[in-house]
Amino acid sequence: MSMRVGTPALVARVPSAPERPFFQALLGGEPLPRALMAEMQGTVPVDDKIQVFWPHGRYGLGLVNRPLSCGGSYWSHEGGDGGY
Repeated sequence: MSMRVGTPALVARVPSAPERPFFQALLGGEPLPRALMAEMQGTVPVDDKIQVFWPHGRYGLGLVNRPLSCGGSYWSHEGGDGGY
């Protein structure tokens, strides 16, 4: 079960227990070679229509990058971000 927090305009998904170890390993450099991970994290801006609810969002190869109000960003992908 995953938990969603936030407002309908901006919802952040907290990975469920089975997903968490996978994302931690993936973003920590396992199980993929660093070169392949770098390709996954190479991003392009989302479509202008999606910018409305996902300002400055970026999409990579199977990963999405969302900016945070503190100036940082986070990586995720649940399969429902803006139709990606």
